[in-house]
Amino acid sequence: EKIEEKLEAQGLDVDAREQEIHAACGYLASVTMDVMGELFQGARQTMNWLATCARLISSQGQPVAWISPTGIPAVQPYRLKKPYTIVTLLQTIVLTNTSDSLPIHRQRQVTAFPPNYVHSLDSSHMLLTALEMDRRGLVFSAVHDSFWTHATDIDEMNDILRESFVDL
Repeated sequence: EKIEEKLEAQGLDVDAREQEIHAACGYLASVTMDVMGELFQGARQTMNWLATCARLISSQGQPVAWISPTGIPAVQPYRLKKPYTIVTLLQTIVLTNTSDSLPIHRQRQVTAFPPNYVHSLDSSHMLLTALEMDRRGLVFSAVHDSFWTHATDIDEMNDILRESFVDL
């Protein structure tokens, strides 16, 4: 979106060159992923291993599931949806069956597992940190992976963050 705005600001007709822009974006994404893979080889290998695990699980027709470090079960809900179109005199409505009895969406199971697993680790870390901060009587607030406390308690929170991460 931001790139399109910049191109339009330079007088380029974005709609007329949509295919060319799409191909260029694909190329940039590919180059970026290659560089990231070189810079973060260990992380890339771990993500590939997680994806391989998900591929094996989903090939058996099972959704990928795991227990987070805090004991919370996680089951990926990605299934092949079955839409039904209902046409009436007044309107057309599309209803989607999202039943757990539908076959799993294998590709979504595979591509979603590595980031979902990492998010479960992040949220477990946040929960463990919040519990320890509360146990010590310290103020704590967080959004995703940004943690806050009073300025006078930052050093102690940093210790708690590290201890909680090791506890994972």
